[in-house]
Amino acid sequence: AQKTGMPEIEIANTNERLILAARFAFSHPWFFISLMTILMKENYKNFKLLKHKLLTIVLEILAREQKAQIGTVIVETGFFQLLLSLYERKIQSADIAPAVRWLKRWPYTVQIVAASREVRARRLEERGRIPRGGVVTESEERALWFSLLEHNFEVISEMIKKNFKYELIQNN
Repeated sequence: AQKTGMPEIEIANTNERLILAARFAFSHPWFFISLMTILMKENYKNFKLLKHKLLTIVLEILAREQKAQIGTVIVETGFFQLLLSLYERKIQSADIAPAVRWLKRWPYTVQIVAASREVRARRLEERGRIPRGGVVTESEERALWFSLLEHNFEVISEMIKKNFKYELIQNN
C-alpha cells in the first residue's frame, strides 16, 4: 500500500467486521453460500480448525472485500488469499474455477507476493509465531500443511496469471 499510494482496507473492530461480512453475504448470497459450502466440506472433520477459519479468516476477508467496493484500494488479505485458506488438500484449477468465474466480474489487479522457502522459514523463525500454532500442534502435520500451501499457492498463482491483471513481487 505504501508503494502504490492507495489506501489499504482496515477493519476497525469486531462489530464492523460482522456488519460488513453480513452485508457481503446478503449482497452476494450465491457466492457466499458457495464459499460456506466449500469451507464446511473441506474442514468439517476438524471443528477447531473450521471455527478458526470462519472466525478469523473468512469473516475478515468478506468484511475487507465488502468495504473495498467503495473504490480503488488495496485489500492485503482478500479473496485470493481465502482460496488458499479454504482447502486442507492439494487443489487443482477445477476446484477454484467457479470462484474464479465469479471474481472475474470485477477488475481485480492482483499482487502475487512470492518468497523462497528458505526466506519464509527464516521469517517464521524471526517472528516467533507459527501460523496455526494453536490449531496444529504436531510439527510433522505442520510441515505437511506448509507443503500443501506451496502446492496450492502455485495453482492459485497460475489461475491468477491466466485470468487477471497481476504483478509478481519477489519478496526475498
